[in-house]
Amino acid sequence: MAANLAYQPSGLQSFALDENDIYEYEKSIGDAGGIADLGAIRERMEKLGRFGDDTLAHVETGELIVPKPLLDKMPELKESIFEHLREMGIEDP
Repeated sequence: MAANLAYQPSGLQSFALDENDIYEYEKSIGDAGGIADLGAIRERMEKLGRFGDDTLAHVETGELIVPKPLLDKMPELKESIFEHLREMGIEDP
């Protein structure tokens, strides 16, 4: 029995869409747009996370994400960061 040697993309490559897929996707979301409308694609991408990553996020270039274990280990750092955010007008960091 011959093995199926067809190329199977993995990781982010598996999300590549051909023109028909793009047309069908755009037709299905209408004018709504945005990452919330990606549904199954977003869920598949979230599952590609590593080291406990399980959420897809939009971030701005230059933003820093502070790992939760660091904040858990250093509550004074967490409070300092939160206080600075409150000073910037963020009510609930």
